Amino acid sequence: MSSIIIVEDDERLAGLVGEFLQRAGYQTLHYASAEEMLEHCCGPEKNFSGIILDVMLPGIDGVQLTKLIRANDTNLPAQTPIILLTARGDIDDRIIGLEAGASDYLPKPFDPRELLLRVGNMLTAAPLDVAIMDYGHVRIETNTGWIWKSGQRIHLTERDREIILKLIAADGAAVPRNELGDMTWEAALNSRAIDVHINRLRRLIEQDPANPKIIRTHRNIGYSMAKPMHNFLNTQM
Repeated sequence: MSSIIIVEDDERLAGLVGEFLQRAGYQTLHYASAEEMLEHCCGPEKNFSGIILDVMLPGIDGVQLTKLIRANDTNLPAQTPIILLTARGDIDDRIIGLEAGASDYLPKPFDPRELLLRVGNMLTAAPLDVAIMDYGHVRIETNTGWIWKSGQRIHLTERDREIILKLIAADGAAVPRNELGDMTWEAALNSRAIDVHINRLRRLIEQDPANPKIIRTHRNIGYSMAKPMHNFLNTQM
């Protein structure tokens, strides 16, 4: 069953939207602000299919939150489907919302049947199945390279993520240092630069970086990713 997050400071409207979606078979979660949603709904284990997001929110507004999600500046999947709701219905406002990365844009007032159709179209167009490697204290998304620890996404540089994805793709086999190094400009200057990144990643994800269990060293060869305790598919649909 799909779960939809409703971010709307109008309690009455949020209740009506939630009730209509529930009658159609969806589960719903309601938050009155972007800040409240970000605090409570984030993490790879949080299963939801999309967001219905009011533009005119207090604090972080709907357009700002959409931009943050699309830029990977939150703990939410960057590809999360988003429908923006707003009392502003002119074309310029719609363009602003869509340019921010919204999947769809619906002016208020709206017919609940139209919202239901748009939600269905949004979910059909954007499946969000995410494969997760579970190491107990950390989880790694195999399609993005994002790492989660205690329910919070760890900040990684693009180079860190490239290395993680390369190791994941090797499926437990050792990846030569020069192949990992080819992915970063530092490698052209220093063949040991990759070790700096590996040490940084170990400090972020290993319980004991001096005795790593996740990113393993293969002497005179390179590195590999250990098999996880569990693999599972976080199905967002």
